Amino acid sequence: MEAIYSRHLLPVNRGLQGEGDTLSTTLHPDYAAEPSIARGLKRAVDAGIENMAVSAMQGQFLSVLARGIKAEKVLEIGTLAGYSTTFLARSLPSHGRLDTIQSDPLHAETARRNFIDSALIPLPTVHVGNALELLRDPKGAFANPPGTSEGLPADERGYDLCFIDADKTNYFGYWIEYLRLTRKGGLVVIDNAIQDGSGFAIAVKL
Repeated sequence: MEAIYSRHLLPVNRGLQGEGDTLSTTLHPDYAAEPSIARGLKRAVDAGIENMAVSAMQGQFLSVLARGIKAEKVLEIGTLAGYSTTFLARSLPSHGRLDTIQSDPLHAETARRNFIDSALIPLPTVHVGNALELLRDPKGAFANPPGTSEGLPADERGYDLCFIDADKTNYFGYWIEYLRLTRKGGLVVIDNAIQDGSGFAIAVKL
């Protein structure tokens, strides 16, 4: 399997929405100005979850990418409290699918509450556990690319977009699983992967 690489750098501003240059009022309401997103951020803080989510502007960029390729199936590695997941879910059609993996049960439960509060359709499925173990489980949810059981042609099976925002030590392992689970022409967006961690790296599977 081959991939061609391109880069897109976005400034990292990991402060809460409304700080610095990522004021929610500068974004379209479909992205970051909806009140439930602010409630979700507060819910994460109240749960003691460290604020490491993407910035509002980066979340909007993820949404633009997903809409631009008309994504229907998305895989996310690193849910945290579901901030980036929410941007991605709102970019999918109602019949879409979003699988997100989170190792910490507290983070996963907080994310689920945030998804319900935001009335997301499709509702993201949170898989709790070690990401590589879940991805490599031969009997698990990720044993085969999406569409395999439905009998889709081989080049149509798989996720349309994969977003990786997790522990950097396992990025290569996640990359290998991306190649296996993503369809031809699918995108992978990797946070904190280049230079000093100040942007996204983007690749297309050929």
